[in-house]
Amino acid sequence: MQKIGFIGAGKVGISLGRFFKENGFSVSGYYSRSESSSVEGAKFTDSDYFMSVKELVENSDIVFITTPDNALEKTASSIATQCTSIKSEKCFVHCSGALSINDVFKSLTKNDNFSFASVHPMMAFSSREQSYKELKDTFFTLETDEKAKSLILGVFEKLSVRFEIISSDVKSKYHLASVLSSNCVVGLFDYAKELLKECSFSEESANAALGKLFLVNAQNIVEKGTIKALTGPVLRGDDKTVLKHLNVLSDEDKLLYMLLSQKILKVAKAKNKDFDYSQIEKIIKRDFL
Repeated sequence: MQKIGFIGAGKVGISLGRFFKENGFSVSGYYSRSESSSVEGAKFTDSDYFMSVKELVENSDIVFITTPDNALEKTASSIATQCTSIKSEKCFVHCSGALSINDVFKSLTKNDNFSFASVHPMMAFSSREQSYKELKDTFFTLETDEKAKSLILGVFEKLSVRFEIISSDVKSKYHLASVLSSNCVVGLFDYAKELLKECSFSEESANAALGKLFLVNAQNIVEKGTIKALTGPVLRGDDKTVLKHLNVLSDEDKLLYMLLSQKILKVAKAKNKDFDYSQIEKIIKRDFL
């Protein structure tokens, strides 16, 4: 059985290790710059902890590098320096959604026994102790070189999770899609909350009011699709309400509102193909700046 090791013992590494372990894979253990983190990861996955990168690589067939994105290339270079004597086949995997295998593993490509992949779980890891439970329902994105392809596909087919294979040249666009549907939503939610607080809502009331609206809308989008889920003044062609919205916004926020409304309008036109949206279109494409 292939042994899976982890360089980096944060939330992502520990969660993936526990997930693999509970699905019948052999986890060799962890190496981290923080020995206490390595020990914690090993304890949580009933595996070992290692005192050096080389020791972990020697004892693993698949090595996941679960450091922050800005440390990936440096970590790969460290592996290349410390593991020049390793002749057995090893597959190195990073978990960045934005970086490709070409971005990260250039320093390791001189060794013909090494193969490379990227595995990105489309979820936010909020807890070392609990996030692994959510991975069974998480969508994964895989990027591999030809040598690693059958190995990585075999792992994820055994896990019985949904995944998509993408190429290196679309990683930035893929990651942007993930950010728009997660991080950007946080920004929009926070902005909406501030607007309600300006209407005398307390922090608690604003969270409660918007939370219900957000969750129902998100569920409708997932279950019914964006076209059926869309409601609101742009869909109705309610130019008077749209103008009222614009009148209470700063110039900077007007631009945000108009750009988002243009995206909404595209969905609205798909839903109401025969509706005349010319007036709304004229309003949301005005140059306010």
